[in-house]
Amino acid sequence: MADIVVNGNTLELSLTHVERRNETKDARSTEYIYLQGLEDLTNDQKAELDSLDVQILEYISDKTYLCRYTGHDLDLIRELAYIRIANAYHKSLKTSADLKNAIENEGPGSLFNIDLMLHKNPKLSPVELADKLVGQGIVDNENVKAFPESNKIRVTVAGSTIKELEKFDDVNRIEATEVMDLANCFARKTLGAEGMIINGTEFKGSNQIVAVADTGFDRGSLDAKRIHPAFKDKVKALFAVGRKQSGLTNDPHGHGTHVCGSIVGDGISSDKMAGGRVQGTAPNAMLIVQSLLTKQGGLETPEDLLPLLSGAYEEGARIHCNSWTSKWKPTIGQVEYNSWATSIDKFVYEHPDMIIVIAAGNNADQTGAGTQQIGSSSAAKNCITVGATLSVRPNNGRQFTPWTKTEKNPAEVATFSSRGPTKEGRIKPDVMAPGTAILSAASQDLPMRSDLRTEYGTSMDDGYIFMSGTSMATPLVAGCIAALREAVISVGELNPSAALVKALLVNGTVDIQSTKGTGSTNETVLPPPNGLQGFGRVEMSRSIAPLSGKSGCGFVDAGNGKSVDALSPNNRVWRSEPIEIKGPGGCLVVTMAYSDREGKLLQNDLNLIVIDAKGNENHGNVAGASDFDTQNNVEKVVWDKPESGLYSVIVEAVGGFTLLNEKQGFAAVWAML
Repeated sequence: MADIVVNGNTLELSLTHVERRNETKDARSTEYIYLQGLEDLTNDQKAELDSLDVQILEYISDKTYLCRYTGHDLDLIRELAYIRIANAYHKSLKTSADLKNAIENEGPGSLFNIDLMLHKNPKLSPVELADKLVGQGIVDNENVKAFPESNKIRVTVAGSTIKELEKFDDVNRIEATEVMDLANCFARKTLGAEGMIINGTEFKGSNQIVAVADTGFDRGSLDAKRIHPAFKDKVKALFAVGRKQSGLTNDPHGHGTHVCGSIVGDGISSDKMAGGRVQGTAPNAMLIVQSLLTKQGGLETPEDLLPLLSGAYEEGARIHCNSWTSKWKPTIGQVEYNSWATSIDKFVYEHPDMIIVIAAGNNADQTGAGTQQIGSSSAAKNCITVGATLSVRPNNGRQFTPWTKTEKNPAEVATFSSRGPTKEGRIKPDVMAPGTAILSAASQDLPMRSDLRTEYGTSMDDGYIFMSGTSMATPLVAGCIAALREAVISVGELNPSAALVKALLVNGTVDIQSTKGTGSTNETVLPPPNGLQGFGRVEMSRSIAPLSGKSGCGFVDAGNGKSVDALSPNNRVWRSEPIEIKGPGGCLVVTMAYSDREGKLLQNDLNLIVIDAKGNENHGNVAGASDFDTQNNVEKVVWDKPESGLYSVIVEAVGGFTLLNEKQGFAAVWAML
């Protein structure tokens, strides 16, 4: 019997009913319960529960569901043959284990910035509940803010006050907020961006709009006479987020302009040792920049991510680049899937063509980092999380060092690049890209005496600077995605899903194949997928292969109004037409991806199966056909040296769908590589 884990809190089911503190007689005090089935619930069982006024809201633990129940009698549910446990959602489950540990370490009198995440469709809206908290004197008016779009309330309270907040029935979970931190031609070659060609057409991101949420952009002007020459006719709009009152969007920090240059920049550096053509991975794309820099010089990451994402989406952006992640706190360590991740997954699920790219973070060599660091926004299921390798430029793992005889290799993970898996066990990062000694545009508002001009190596051209970090790897991948999305549209898929683009990106990745120790824990890089390199380093000349129309190559984009239907309880399997493989030799590489509904665990469990004419199978992310991956919404099969014959790609709902009669779109791609 598997224990139930909710928000990091464990209910030991081996205990007797008397020993289990949270056992409740009925549900008179709450509208929310959790129930655990003997197995995952079938659609017929969900329909029966629905007739008893049990509305399933979320899959929260093994065979365990959070539900709304407007009745009082739990015995009606407990008597069902397929139910193991039905119990009130106890207040002690609401506060995350991470926050409880922080309160224990820092003391109940310490102040904490926290998010109250409400249940779906709560009785009281975030605004109404916030007013109630103020009215009852639990929080001060100046220390509370409601976010209706994200269904949450942000408050600042003493640790001792949190037990009072747990008593409110509409509160689903309570978690600490995170302080966010800021996490070229050489890189283009490493990523295979110059191999983005189909039938003689090279793809560089034409007609694609990429939104960048970062410190700012250059001088904060679109005037052709004032703009950095690398960005001529490449910026569509600038928006002030951190300096709304003044409307300033310039970049005295330098980080944001460097990021923008790695996506769309196209210029010439006069530096004889490091310069020449400096080009981003999507030099024909357009930018929208959302400046997060505050007047104090900090980073104003919005308390509610949804308006930031929706604002970019409404301006036409279908790629959103975020080179920042949660600031490392040794007293907390790895952060779990939280409200940031929830917002990202919710937005992509509801806007299935929006691709969100996020830095993995630079925390692997921090104090108390341990072996896993990726969390918060980088742990979202539906984003593309990017880790950093070293680059082919001469470097010492952090700085450009022109006199270094042995160049560091992109087949080596950067020591700082945050490692996975996530606290929930998912594979992160998704992909890797060069992130050390990256040369890109320097903001013209970056002071000449700024330490940033020399911190990562010295450029002899003031218009360009070196920087290192997963912040630098992320925009390189965002640009690759813009070029890849252009390529997908060129073959007739006019509104490609984020899942399709993610599947293509992952399908082309290459194993880093490093055998030497690397990182603060001296890891050995094992074959992907894993928490060190994810699915591997981006290689765009391979990612584009499923679009080529060649034998053994193809793709499907299903659901969301596409010609191929989504999977559902009544349509649980999609099977490709037979794929002719002419072997032996090479690898048949297949990747499936889908945008799952928000939640710490997979809400809908789809699996990838590749089968040959003899019935031999390989399953996504596992060796052979021994098992299925039940944790990841990206799965990959690499079938080495397949024999000649017919193969099929199968996407199947092996597990369950969380909600009654739910549908789930997906994408699958395949190629001989």
